[in-house]
Amino acid sequence: MKNRKLFAILTLVAFMMTLLPMAAFAAPAGNIYASTFTTDKDSAAVSDNTGGMKLVVNSANSVAGTVYALGSQNVILVTNRVGTTDTIGVWSGTAKGTAITPGVEFQTAGAGANEGLLEARLYTAIPGTVKVVAALRDAAFGSVAAQTTALQNYLNGSDANTASALGVIGQKTVTFTSATTGNVVLSVDAGSTTANGLAQKTIVATVRSGSGVGQGSPVVGEEVTFTVNKTGLDFDKVTYVTDSLGRATAKISSTKSGTYEVTAQAGGEVSTPVNYVFAADATPYNLTIVKQPSDVLATGAVATNVIKLKVTDLNGNRRSVHGEVTTVKVESSPADSSAADPAANGLDAENNLQYNFRPDKEGSYVLRFALGNGKFVDVPVEAAKQGKVASLTIKYDEKSITIPSAAPGAWSTAPTVKQLDAASVSRTAAGSLQFSSSNPSILEVNSGNGQVRVVTADSKDAQAVTITVVDTTNNLVASTEMPVVGAPVAIEVTGDGVAEANAKAKFDVRFIDKNGNTVALGANPTLYAYTVVSKPAGAGIDVSYAGTKDADFNETGKSSVNITSTKAGVVEVLLRITAGGQVYVGTAKVNVGVPASEKPSYGAKNVTMFIGSAGYVKDGSAMTMDQSPFIQDGRTFVPVRMVGEALGAEVEFDAATQVITLTRADMTITMTVGSNVLTKSDGTTVVSDVAPFIVAETGRTVIPFRAIAEAFGATVEAVFAADGTVNAVTFAQ
Repeated sequence: MKNRKLFAILTLVAFMMTLLPMAAFAAPAGNIYASTFTTDKDSAAVSDNTGGMKLVVNSANSVAGTVYALGSQNVILVTNRVGTTDTIGVWSGTAKGTAITPGVEFQTAGAGANEGLLEARLYTAIPGTVKVVAALRDAAFGSVAAQTTALQNYLNGSDANTASALGVIGQKTVTFTSATTGNVVLSVDAGSTTANGLAQKTIVATVRSGSGVGQGSPVVGEEVTFTVNKTGLDFDKVTYVTDSLGRATAKISSTKSGTYEVTAQAGGEVSTPVNYVFAADATPYNLTIVKQPSDVLATGAVATNVIKLKVTDLNGNRRSVHGEVTTVKVESSPADSSAADPAANGLDAENNLQYNFRPDKEGSYVLRFALGNGKFVDVPVEAAKQGKVASLTIKYDEKSITIPSAAPGAWSTAPTVKQLDAASVSRTAAGSLQFSSSNPSILEVNSGNGQVRVVTADSKDAQAVTITVVDTTNNLVASTEMPVVGAPVAIEVTGDGVAEANAKAKFDVRFIDKNGNTVALGANPTLYAYTVVSKPAGAGIDVSYAGTKDADFNETGKSSVNITSTKAGVVEVLLRITAGGQVYVGTAKVNVGVPASEKPSYGAKNVTMFIGSAGYVKDGSAMTMDQSPFIQDGRTFVPVRMVGEALGAEVEFDAATQVITLTRADMTITMTVGSNVLTKSDGTTVVSDVAPFIVAETGRTVIPFRAIAEAFGATVEAVFAADGTVNAVTFAQ
């Protein structure tokens, strides 16, 4: 009975199907099992739409075992990287939609040789592994976006649908590799930032593959190095690597005000420099004295620029506004004085505030200068009535003057001329002064104010020229020598080149001419820069000039620089100073050692051995040995095994070769009986003035105490008896 019912149902279905129009089968749906999806390669470099890889879809059907191409079919291509710049665009065929991220609907070719064929392009700016899937469009999902989301979830393992339910033709996993660096561009936060060590500016170095600035694809995973023209800029990290958009972002701060020129380098390409401005805090915080009277001032005379003050913010950055010193007054004075308060007189070359003062009565004065926050400094002044002027002094800020490339050269500053009486009471020279040069064909002098300049460009005329000033009122004369030197050709960098980690290594820097003469610049250098050529891995390097470098170089041609490394190893720094439009370079090299507090200890810290006694003291404990120390030929000999083990070394003696080997974790030292040469494991040798030998009576090998102890880095001392003879020796390590 059941079989009869089933047969009847099947017969009815077959009959009804014969009633359907044949047009329903004229364009059969694509078969996801017969269709194919391929790529032209498994990997490609990140690129714009001129590169990438080809995606090929062949839409086909299979009826009764025969596979044939279909006409126009809607196909979706999707990658798994949601929200990235993966892009799929037209390669050939007819695009049904615009290339979008992350899903695109295309249409295969409807007829002809390419019937059922779709060729698309996949490209991206983001390197890494990408999953891409091709699927037939299914109207059951409603929209392309809905089917795209379902396909992405499928690729990422978060969708329960099967491949067939999603219309998946095929899936590929491909790799995009980073592009090669072609250019680096820096951008900067606009405006200035306060140099307080907290406020930050953002540097963004963008690395791209194109040959033109800012062109090409982002280069990902590229290390970027930032270089600064001077010290004082602090970075938030040591190493920077470009992100998925080719960007390396750094945060910078500073406690030193000024303009910092920064460049970025990546893959051999260097960016155009960008300036980053850090300004002093708006609030003056501290006040210090730069210059105060060193002489007794003459009453009734104005002492010009006799006081110089420096105003700084909380972080020590210089401020240069007289009005920030809210109190300028005579705090105390002689009883009958009515001297006016000090008068501001502009800024000097270092932006120090300058003041004049005129004492009107003999005695002691205290001049007070204060900030609005209550901080103040007092400047003592002694004044006396000046007697008959007995002498003159003349002084230039510059210690030499340079032969120019084209004559005449620039004028120097005017000299300071003082008149002094027999008691050295001084005043700024008043009256008629006349200046002259001992060789005006080389060094011309302004007879009225004493400024000098070189009038020849012939370097063979370099010599010292005497400048003389005559006080015609008092019939007094003073003179000084002004060295005329060649133009600077180099900077000379000298120093001992040794420091511990986190300690400063000091180097002297001076400008020299071709004959090695020191050259005072007489004009501010425009730029200080440095490049760390080599350093220990992960080390932080600080390079800072000591003192007031501009004034030092301008007046004397010399200054100094400190180099600090946070880690032990060799540091090499190329210093660059730009002056007069020329760049001068010099190299400073530092061997940075491990701080004593971090060095491993070996053996005993202190050992004292007594001459002629088998007893000795090791780190405060009494010990004995089987061979007493003794003095022979003016040198102290000790048993090799005892002193070697006390120094923390293992001792071996090869009787056949007579070679003594002392091995410690940090070094090995070998020596041979009868030879005064000690060889260290680093290849260096130490020559002692006596050699180790074997004591005939005891058969013990003895070595010169000082030579071996100092070779291991210990400090050696001799202890003398009252008669001047040595009665004990010690070492400490």
